[in-house]
Amino acid sequence: ISVRKMHIGQIDNKYYFICLPIMICSLFIPFPYNIGFLFILIGILAIALRDYLKLFSGIGIGFVVSGFILIIQTAVLPLFFKFSIVYRHLDFLTPFIFLLLKILGLKCTWHQNSFFIQSVEEVFKFTPLVENLAVNLSLNLFLGTLIIVLLFVRHHRCKWIVFVITTSIVYLLIRFVGIIILYLDFQFIDVFWNPWVCILSFVPLIFIFVKYVPLVNEDLINFHRTTLLVTTKECFTIAGTIVSIFLLISSWGFHDPGMMKKGRIVIDERHSNWEWTTQEYDTRWFGEKSGYNYYCLWNYLNYYYNVERNFEPLTFQLLDNFDVLIIKTPTSAFSDEEITHIQEFVKKGGGLFLIGDHTNVFGTSTHINLVAKHFGLRFNYDATYDLSNGGLSVYMPPSLFPHPIVQNINTFLFGTSCSLEVPWQTEDVIIGYGLKSLEHDYSKRNFFPEKDYASMSFGLFNQLAAIKYGKGRVVAFTDSTVFSNFWMFVPGKPELLLGSVNWLNRQNYIPYNINHILFIAGFFILALIILLSLKNGIGFHLVLFSCFLTFPIVSFFFQFLNTKIYSAPHPHTKYIQICFEMEHSDFFLPITELVSKSERNYHTFYVWIQRLKYVPMALPKLQQSLKEGDVVVIINPINHFTAKDKKQIIDYITHGGKILLLDSSLNKNSSANEILQEFDMNIDYMPLANSVFSDNSGQKISNSQYAVTIKGGTPLLLTDDGKPILSTVKKGKGIFTVMTDSLLFSEIGLGTTSTIPTPEQKKLYEFEFWLLNKLVDNLGN
Repeated sequence: ISVRKMHIGQIDNKYYFICLPIMICSLFIPFPYNIGFLFILIGILAIALRDYLKLFSGIGIGFVVSGFILIIQTAVLPLFFKFSIVYRHLDFLTPFIFLLLKILGLKCTWHQNSFFIQSVEEVFKFTPLVENLAVNLSLNLFLGTLIIVLLFVRHHRCKWIVFVITTSIVYLLIRFVGIIILYLDFQFIDVFWNPWVCILSFVPLIFIFVKYVPLVNEDLINFHRTTLLVTTKECFTIAGTIVSIFLLISSWGFHDPGMMKKGRIVIDERHSNWEWTTQEYDTRWFGEKSGYNYYCLWNYLNYYYNVERNFEPLTFQLLDNFDVLIIKTPTSAFSDEEITHIQEFVKKGGGLFLIGDHTNVFGTSTHINLVAKHFGLRFNYDATYDLSNGGLSVYMPPSLFPHPIVQNINTFLFGTSCSLEVPWQTEDVIIGYGLKSLEHDYSKRNFFPEKDYASMSFGLFNQLAAIKYGKGRVVAFTDSTVFSNFWMFVPGKPELLLGSVNWLNRQNYIPYNINHILFIAGFFILALIILLSLKNGIGFHLVLFSCFLTFPIVSFFFQFLNTKIYSAPHPHTKYIQICFEMEHSDFFLPITELVSKSERNYHTFYVWIQRLKYVPMALPKLQQSLKEGDVVVIINPINHFTAKDKKQIIDYITHGGKILLLDSSLNKNSSANEILQEFDMNIDYMPLANSVFSDNSGQKISNSQYAVTIKGGTPLLLTDDGKPILSTVKKGKGIFTVMTDSLLFSEIGLGTTSTIPTPEQKKLYEFEFWLLNKLVDNLGN
């Protein structure tokens, strides 16, 4: 923006007294909300130095105004997210775009709110969407210009507001036509979302606004009193602003705590012939079907709740015995009577967890939508992917006000989800960002589409939504794969499962969504305060500063409240947890991406723990692993262990903990000996090439190409030439165990989670099962 010689009046002590808390609070507000506050802070400091350099006056105002614009733009983001998800298709613009294309002489037709353009080789379909019209960038420019008009235009303000709105809409349409022509010329699909193309395409609009929107020279900030006393009108303004901001933030951050129920869960098996809970995940059953299975989900939930399976028609009499109904990937239809009973169950306080999947595979979306549509939800027949690389999408919850369902998640890797159509009153739990949506293709395996196309949707998509219905609650999730046995305990998945059931296992105190009422009340009170302030001659700065002071305090309050009310449930049955420490280790699990080099991939070793009815967890810190793990696994350590780390490990083992450390000759930067020396052990990293090791009966288990020798401890496994590669040390009540051919437990040795094992792999599986069982049962006894 251009600030033309704006005059700054006298600024008194009250100004700095109000600004000081802003300076402090702005440092603690989560990104991106702190950027606007920091701009205002810089502006305040520049204005304070205006007596030393007049240039600082204009710079200060520029930063203050820019900071205010950034705050408004950021505050509108949640509303834009909601709008772009609920009203993605801008069908009413189709005839205007079609008219522009015809004027330009393009061969095109218009049908069902899409238009088709004939090229030499093929026909291209285009649909006006929030994303491909770049409404987000246009909205930012519009808001910024609107604020400048309100602050700096004094005459015919309404006329210039209409000018800004009209110009933005017309430019949006012309720009979209230009992007279409660019795409037709270069066949470069990224032209619709490439950031440089988007930014440069809006530069002319900025110059139009700069050229034609008139700014006036006028005092922006002007104080003349030198007292700290606050008048009655100013007190009213401050109090009203605080109340309005509290209501606005509560409409965003407040979640009805509900009344906790008994935690009786039923999983419907009658309508689903996919991802079964009925066959035990054990040490004898392998292959793809064993992985695409929900037995581990069922078993894990049983540690926290009372879970049953259902094979009968769903009636209200049956459902009345439960608090949460889980419907997952249905492959057969629900009767009208069943749907009526499900609705009644939810309306009277039940929880309904709907788990679907991509592209209507096996007809799951068709069948689940028979139920979902009665709550305003619809599972689309599409598949979502990362927009930048076409791979699986990764979701990270927002730093401010994550929904209680996802507040304990750090990172969540999707398999392939579909998207959801949701009503306005839905709680958007997971809004996937930077995604593209491709429609199903019934001619392909599992209906996966193969390539991008011009009319595809991209941007924001609802992948998990929650809605209140009467006294009950509904959660709709779009990626059943992530709860399958082979992914159930990858970080993010167990937290999402428990978070969803914890939210569903509550009956609403308030039988309707009060958040919208809070938002409307807060909005109108704030608008009234602003109007009265302008009418009574109270500086607009007082409203702004009251907003800035209230925002961080109220935000932290609701963040803390949600964390406490919706804290993770505690298991009623103790289970064995085997924690994989990631602070010092160097290995791969599909946490943020799906594949890695086979020698770093320990996914199968991790999942096979579940076959023993133990629970694997991958934790980012050593201290957390030692606190939560009955057994801690360290794989190929490369980061140094501090004196504090060593002390924690020794204390953990002394008090009964068990540690398994895996290493090999390929780990050139190993830090394992830093820990081993605390137990009078040492690894000699000279490779024992082509060695063979066998069990106690002398039966060969495997060749060992990358093993190295362990010195010290009690040997439990020797190579054929007598070199120990598995040794243990007992200390206090616990055990420290080292195995020196870690690659045997990587994907190279064990294969993938869907592998049908060879006889050699089967022996390695049995070796892993034996080793883990012995660790849990006190190895060496």
